[in-house]
Amino acid sequence: MNDRSTPTFDVAVHQAGAGGGPGPAVAHGFLLSTQTVLVPQPPETLSSPWQRLVVRITRNADPDPGPETINVAGLALSAVATDGVTAAAALLTLNKPSRHTDALREHSRRDLTRALHTHGGDLWAAYADLGYPIARPPALMQPDTWWLAFAGDLTDFTRAECCNTVPQQACCFK
Repeated sequence: MNDRSTPTFDVAVHQAGAGGGPGPAVAHGFLLSTQTVLVPQPPETLSSPWQRLVVRITRNADPDPGPETINVAGLALSAVATDGVTAAAALLTLNKPSRHTDALREHSRRDLTRALHTHGGDLWAAYADLGYPIARPPALMQPDTWWLAFAGDLTDFTRAECCNTVPQQACCFK
């Protein structure tokens, strides 16, 4: 788990506003790589490929150079409901790398599978257990289960998470 000396990051997903900046917030997530944000239990509003999204990243520590706003270039969805693990994730590809590289960690698919089993699919707890400097945000809306009809197995879920990070992590093959 994270200790209090490690800075955490607030990563909020917004619909793009009129000038391309952040509009209404729709979800929270965390940096998985310099160009990938993972959104646990994504709301159904993130399932539409036709909306424009931006991500606002704020480091919760001093000194903080201020929030970073990056456009979302792509979206992949993945869900699992098997073996006592129920989880869904939206993987957002950013159109440029984040400057917050200290938020990144490496892990294997085996480590992720163990953490998902340990935490029953709670992605916030699983990734904190893997050492990611994240803090569970307040909920923007009630958890949604629209994705259950699309859920697959744990192997496919962990492969999707690992192989959609940019750059690809070696965990795709572990």
